[in-house]
Amino acid sequence: MAQRAEEENQQRLSYGEQLQQAEQRSRDREFQIAQLEANVQNLDTQLSELSTVTSPYAGTIRRIKWLGQSDNRLQVEITLAVGGPSDDSASELFSSPGTGGSRE
Repeated sequence: MAQRAEEENQQRLSYGEQLQQAEQRSRDREFQIAQLEANVQNLDTQLSELSTVTSPYAGTIRRIKWLGQSDNRLQVEITLAVGGPSDDSASELFSSPGTGGSRE
């Protein structure tokens, strides 16, 4: 009789430990999910801060020349082909390094 009571007590203790371990795993998983959500939110914020460049000319990009980078600013020279897409010889080429533009 005492042995059976001892076995039941051991089973209850074992079950309690398993339950605690499952709860700990659940808390760890929730913490990891919260960290991932914070990382995603941080990346979304960084993506929204990226700037885009638009051209005042309708045309085709002919060349992109890398000039450099300082901090988060990229410096490139973009050469556009402006004009009729079917006649490349009649197209005018515009190149804009950084802030100002110059004709090629």
